[in-house]
Amino acid sequence: KGIEGVTVSDGFSCVVTDAKGRYKMTTSSDAVHVFYSIPSAYKVNVKDGHPDFYQRLDKSVKKYDFTLTPNPTEEKAFRLIMVADPQAQCEFHIKRFERETVPDIREYVDAQTLPCYGITLGDIISMGGSTNEEHMFYDMRDAMHADKMGLPVFQVMGNHDNTFYGP
Repeated sequence: KGIEGVTVSDGFSCVVTDAKGRYKMTTSSDAVHVFYSIPSAYKVNVKDGHPDFYQRLDKSVKKYDFTLTPNPTEEKAFRLIMVADPQAQCEFHIKRFERETVPDIREYVDAQTLPCYGITLGDIISMGGSTNEEHMFYDMRDAMHADKMGLPVFQVMGNHDNTFYGP
């Protein structure tokens, strides 16, 4: 069954679903993903430990459908934990994040009565232009797995996360 009023975007333009849950959008040639807003009456779906609200664009695909799962009750309030600019520069920084930050956040989340969500505010890694360490972005993302943190974490890319340099 389609859901009316859901915002769908490619990061360049937005459309809203109609009464039958349908939408039509011409995606930008620079777009990489299509994603949707999550209405308060629906759960944040999690796949492989991370929020599942987007699909990678593929030139051969003309239709993108999403499945929203109703909440038993509409969420009227929640806690948002923001992780600003972790900028991990090496494996030691990632391990320290896992050893110190993750347990602190998990302890806070476990003590809450409201639902909790997390968001990074960009610059998850920072390589400084010297090496190609793209895997560090994925290592940090894995450190923020929902099972470890106790909440789904939405990742927002920063300029350092989009810049990988070769040797």
